[in-house]
Amino acid sequence: MSEILSSYLIRNAQNTDREFILEAIIAAEVGGKGPLPWCALFNLSEVEYRLILGHILDEEIEGQEWCLSQFYIAAYNGRSVAALSAWEEGREGQTSSMLMSTLVYHFISEEKRIAAQERMKLYAQIRIDRTPHALQLESIYTHPEFRGKGIAAHLIQSVIQQFKQEFPEIQKAEIVLSGSNAIAQRAYEKIGFSIEEQINYSGPVEEIEQLFPGNSRIKLSKDI
Repeated sequence: MSEILSSYLIRNAQNTDREFILEAIIAAEVGGKGPLPWCALFNLSEVEYRLILGHILDEEIEGQEWCLSQFYIAAYNGRSVAALSAWEEGREGQTSSMLMSTLVYHFISEEKRIAAQERMKLYAQIRIDRTPHALQLESIYTHPEFRGKGIAAHLIQSVIQQFKQEFPEIQKAEIVLSGSNAIAQRAYEKIGFSIEEQINYSGPVEEIEQLFPGNSRIKLSKDI
């Protein structure tokens, strides 16, 4: 490791991190391979999707993944090098999936929403529900130049510690990801996460892989 982890500043995201956060969201969704799920579901180009994500970040709706103020950044020499989104699931009574769906539908045309109905039914078959009041960690991303240094693990552990201090009643942290993202899964297991739930798509693999990177989703959890 060329730099010690204490050299990395862990901080809340700022408006100047917006483009880096967009990069983090998209890279984390692909998970190393496969389509961007929201693009495949609603027949969006990546450019269109980035614009929608930008609008959603600007809305600052807490309690779901795409909220700029809920992102945390690891910075090195003033440069943003890693990011993640963190929130308490259902703190205000609404699930993150409900909030995200409402936001996405607001910025997508009715025509595209109607056309996506059958594809949404397929995607729903591998949806995993998040645990109410558990800490959620999503859009975990490290810039390629800084991978292999343990920065993401350091960022995750720092954010967990911060949340535990602020909300001592939170007892568990969760990460939901594609079952095909074995590299990320092993990295999270090294810092104490383990598989709590896995859902596999029951239909033809090629059917779901048109919409999602892999044919399963897993929920990893860790007591905190």
